[in-house]
Amino acid sequence: MSWNDLYVLLPMLVVIAWALVLLLVDLWIPRGNKGITAGLAAIGMAAALGLTLSQRGQSPKRNDVPPRRDLVPLHQGFALYGTKRKP
Repeated sequence: MSWNDLYVLLPMLVVIAWALVLLLVDLWIPRGNKGITAGLAAIGMAAALGLTLSQRGQSPKRNDVPPRRDLVPLHQGFALYGTKRKP
């Protein structure tokens, strides 16, 4: 796993981390002020959306690893599975 892979996963990691923080913060917010929780949730979603939009238009960075040609027959076999063959 490279840093490029983590960069792609960053919006999802932000949402997960923000949700965990929000759960903990919600324990100390009084019942009458639960609007604060909604506002904090919106801030987290906006941050994840901003990260997602910042990645828009970028080409995926791939390692210079050639594709594995030895798996092609395996994929072709799965493509034929369940089809009726004429004798």
